[in-house]
Amino acid sequence: SDVASRMALAAGLQGKYRAFHDAMFRLDDVEAAAKAAGLDMAQAQRDAASEAVSNEIARNLDHARALGFTGTPAWIAGKKPFGGAVGYEKLKEALAAADTAG
Repeated sequence: SDVASRMALAAGLQGKYRAFHDAMFRLDDVEAAAKAAGLDMAQAQRDAASEAVSNEIARNLDHARALGFTGTPAWIAGKKPFGGAVGYEKLKEALAAADTAG
């Protein structure tokens, strides 16, 4: 989500991206994860709303669209992009094919 993406980038600015990322997977709530990661919430909210974070998100979206991605999850195996919840076996096959293609 846009809110989670913004907070993740804000967490990164505080050197706490990994802690936020891990907390998001445990808690599935942006504000709770930010607090659990130990973010300075006032600063994180300012950073999340900042032009710098907006620009980074726009760059990431442009890059994803250029690769043909329309959502998440999205994957690249070798030079082949593909998307969707494809499962372990399809990912394993795609990586093996990319490895043999050189």
